[in-house]
Amino acid sequence: MPSPLLKLNGAAPGAAVDVPPGSTVTMALASGAGANFWSVAVISTDETNTVAAVAATLTINPTTKTATFTAPAAAGSCVILQSTVGVRALSVDANGQTQPAYTTTTQINVTTAGGGRVLAANEGAELDPTFGWISKVNAIVRDVSVLKDTVRTLGTALLQQSVNKEQSK
Repeated sequence: MPSPLLKLNGAAPGAAVDVPPGSTVTMALASGAGANFWSVAVISTDETNTVAAVAATLTINPTTKTATFTAPAAAGSCVILQSTVGVRALSVDANGQTQPAYTTTTQINVTTAGGGRVLAANEGAELDPTFGWISKVNAIVRDVSVLKDTVRTLGTALLQQSVNKEQSK
């Protein structure tokens, strides 16, 4: 059975990758065995980019089953790609049956200055096959909780300094 899994910049098949802003992203089918047809498309981005702009940089070689595109130039960007293979046609097996397993999505991230990953429209399980996008949201919630605790501790220390200062007068 052909697999639509991609190797992005040589990373393990199916893995989302973090790339530098404006870099060339290379992709290839992890295994071209049995895949007589292949296509890859940009299907989603974060709110600061557009599918059309990213897709305009996409170059596909269906013979070698490889492609490249230019990652967004801004930090804090996300692109979702859809890879589809087929035997008789895209998404179609040797028996002429449509196979949903012949299509998959994957994610490319240009991280924020702090190393965070932003969400893309219609993001599903591209980053984490078990928890999907919720891991990104939970990381923010956890960071905010840590920040809140830090501010509380700092505020208490500053208040105590102020009280000590007043008492020493």
